[in-house]
Amino acid sequence: MPRVELLCGMIHRALPLALVMVHGIALPAESQAQEPFAWGPDLEFHTFSIVALDPRTGESGVAVTTRRPCVGNAVPWVRTGVGAVATQGGTRLEYGNDLLDLLEQGLSPQEAMDRVVAADEGRERRQVGVIDMRGRTAQWTVSRP
Repeated sequence: MPRVELLCGMIHRALPLALVMVHGIALPAESQAQEPFAWGPDLEFHTFSIVALDPRTGESGVAVTTRRPCVGNAVPWVRTGVGAVATQGGTRLEYGNDLLDLLEQGLSPQEAMDRVVAADEGRERRQVGVIDMRGRTAQWTVSRP
C-alpha cells in the first residue's frame, strides 16, 4: 500500500479516538460547541487550493486545505520539469495527468485547459488550476447563480 494512502487511512481511523480523548481530558464535561451567530443555518465549507512555481529553483507545487481528510490522493498533481495541477470541486482525477501530459507535449496551460474542459461533460461541477514551468497559468471554475 502506498505510504500516503496508509498514512491517510491511519489518520482517518485515529482521529475520532483522538477527538474523544481530547474532549475527555482537556474540556470540562459541560462544554458545548461554540457557533458564531453570523454563521447562521446555511454554513458552507470550502476547499482552497493553490498551484505555484519558484522561478529561482524551478520547483513547482500544490497546496490544498479543506474539511475533508486525505484530499492529497485527488487534488494535487505535480510533474518534475512540467508543472502543477490542482483539481477540486467535483474532482475529476483524469484532469491531473491529462493536463500535465498536454503541457509536456508543448501546449500552453490555457490550450491544455480548454481541451480537457471541452471534452468533459461534467465540467459545470469542476474547479481546476494549472501552472507550467514558465509561470503561465490557467484556471476553470463554474459560476454559481
